[in-house]
Amino acid sequence: IDSTAEVGPFAIIGDHVKVGPGCVIQGHATVENRTTLNESVVIHPYARIGGIPQDLKFNGEPAELHIGARTTIREGVTINIGTENGGLKTVVGEDCLIMAYAHIAHDCRLMNGVIIVNSVSVAGHVTIHDHAIVGGLAGIHQFVNIGERAFIAAGSMVSRDVLPYATVQGDRAMHIGLNLVGLKRAGWDRSDIRELRDTFKEMQTSGDAMKTVISKRLALNDLPALKRWHSFIEATQRGVAPVASEARANVDL
Repeated sequence: IDSTAEVGPFAIIGDHVKVGPGCVIQGHATVENRTTLNESVVIHPYARIGGIPQDLKFNGEPAELHIGARTTIREGVTINIGTENGGLKTVVGEDCLIMAYAHIAHDCRLMNGVIIVNSVSVAGHVTIHDHAIVGGLAGIHQFVNIGERAFIAAGSMVSRDVLPYATVQGDRAMHIGLNLVGLKRAGWDRSDIRELRDTFKEMQTSGDAMKTVISKRLALNDLPALKRWHSFIEATQRGVAPVASEARANVDL
């Protein structure tokens, strides 16, 4: 435990835990097993960080959990260490916010700036890329890949991969548009946003496969965001969530 860290009353810190400088572990929080807290991580009361996986195959292997600098973990959150099948490591990146009563399962990879809203459940082996936001009460199926700056609408059940920069909604979640608010807040050029929006509309209306539409657009505009969509679809293992028709995207799914 670094000398500059603060540990509140009745907090529990396990034998193999490493607590970095400026960390705050508030009262009644638990940090256990091989968990590393990097600089200025804040853990609120009744969170349980580094618990063993909810996986019947786990047999006490020396698995780890790494929490990145300046990440905040709110009340009642649970984050599990990894398993042998997932490289023995769960990772939460820097500058993340994990809101109250969310669950992050074994072997997940949350990149930097991710926001997980209240009561979200993220199953094992999920990857969530930079600055994605997962709305309250959403559920993420194991092995799903969520792209950077994606937005998962509240209450969604996500069973397939989510494109970067996009918004999904519903049960089972479908792509309904771009994360326009997130892209504008990030300072994206309006012409780039317009190209992505036009490509998405073509995916809604043309009847062609996503990859086919994107390839045609790339022949006319080599926008890096379009290239990212193309590479993301090529790398998918679970398949990419379908695009809702324009009519369906305008109603609650």
